[in-house]
Amino acid sequence: MKILLHLILIFSLYSCNSPKKNKDSTTSSAVNKTEQNQTPENVIYDDSSMKIIELRSPTNESLRGISIVDENVAWFGGANGTIIKTTDGGKNLYFMNVPYQGDTLDYRDIHGFDADTVILMNSGNPGRIYRTNNGGKGWKKVFNFPVEQLFFDAIEFVDNQFGIAYSDPINGMHFILVSGISGKMWIAPPTENLIPALEGEAGFAASGSNIAFTPSKRAFIGLGGPKGRMLVGEHPYKDWFAIETPIFQGGSTRGIYSINFKDNYFGVAVGGDYTLPDTSMVENSIYTTDGGITWQNPETPLSGYRSCVTYCKPANLFIAVGTNGIDVSDDNGKNWQKINDLNLNAIQFVKNSNIGYLLGNKGQIYKIEVK
Repeated sequence: MKILLHLILIFSLYSCNSPKKNKDSTTSSAVNKTEQNQTPENVIYDDSSMKIIELRSPTNESLRGISIVDENVAWFGGANGTIIKTTDGGKNLYFMNVPYQGDTLDYRDIHGFDADTVILMNSGNPGRIYRTNNGGKGWKKVFNFPVEQLFFDAIEFVDNQFGIAYSDPINGMHFILVSGISGKMWIAPPTENLIPALEGEAGFAASGSNIAFTPSKRAFIGLGGPKGRMLVGEHPYKDWFAIETPIFQGGSTRGIYSINFKDNYFGVAVGGDYTLPDTSMVENSIYTTDGGITWQNPETPLSGYRSCVTYCKPANLFIAVGTNGIDVSDDNGKNWQKINDLNLNAIQFVKNSNIGYLLGNKGQIYKIEVK
């Protein structure tokens, strides 16, 4: 009954909310272009496999949300109302307007459809999702649910229409929102389809990447807690079920932090325990060769806790990042090799490209090229 009342509250709040505009919606601040372009490349890492360059970031705030639209456009989100955009492949990085003047929300995930249309999610209370169609000059509140337990971990789109947002459980049930109209409105699955959460089970808002889709549009949501479970759903994401995996488990800080699929068969999930960043063990990651039906631990482990994993198609390489460095796997997660010690939160590549970005805990933005 409580769940039903909360769902009714969602729709009443949505229908009553009128979009508000940022008072400063006609302006945005930017890094000085002349100074930016005159700054020499700060090469952090360069060997036969990859090159990493530190860009001139306009912030010192922790950055976790990342969405790369194409080789020119990328969006980044972070703590204390931080929203950053580039339209020239990282040469210049701009602060964008927050949805409401004075906002200090923690934007841990962001999804860009193009240079103008973006979905923004904050982690923490109040749980909100915003949307802009004018490049961040003004934002509309497309979801607002004033329930204290709501804590969004990630938001992800399988195409230009269908997206999923996941929050930690509310009243003992996993809370999943679905949009079928490009994030303009969000609805919850039917009450009878909600999945009960185990005691102490929740997600992690470490890199906005604990949601992943296969090319066939099967969805996976990674969890932490007493069991290393995943929630699995099929398009259009009304029905879900849970599976167990051999990821590190048994505590609220342990579990799956990030998932990524190479194709319909091969996928990797990483995590561990962020309070044990340097502990290397096979349970810090898992991989699948059958589309997520079964998962197993690697033979050679990651070098520690990892908050994000992605796939670089041109190099056929999975890359995982965390607070004590970067690991790579060229055999679909079966064996890992550490390549450096950078302290990182997130990584993502331009689709079908060897160029991407890395984000750090003190505002660092790096550009990566896999050779």
